[in-house]
Amino acid sequence: MKTIRCPRCKRFYEYEGLPPTCCATCSGRESNEYYIVREYVKENKGATIQEVSQALGVPHAKIIQYLREERLEISKGSASFLRCMNCGRVITTGIRCEDCKKRYGYEMPSSIKLGL
Repeated sequence: MKTIRCPRCKRFYEYEGLPPTCCATCSGRESNEYYIVREYVKENKGATIQEVSQALGVPHAKIIQYLREERLEISKGSASFLRCMNCGRVITTGIRCEDCKKRYGYEMPSSIKLGL
């Protein structure tokens, strides 16, 4: 194990080499935040990112991250702003369309995992 600084709270912690890449406190906070967002979206179908962000105080970027990680999906019939990283096709979740997933796999590039 090595000691690294948490990118969220800037405290040092023992990194075991596995996700999550933040300390246990921030990891728990993020997990709780995700479940709150998920429940809000279930109860308020069709809510926009702006509505979810304002209602819950969750940054837009965090909601987009959940979409890119395939933890949330844009409702069918809603205007989608996500595009496949390979071909540019409009998608509702993740980083690749179904065709590109078959061709390139589901693996998320490390630059996206790190939030770059």
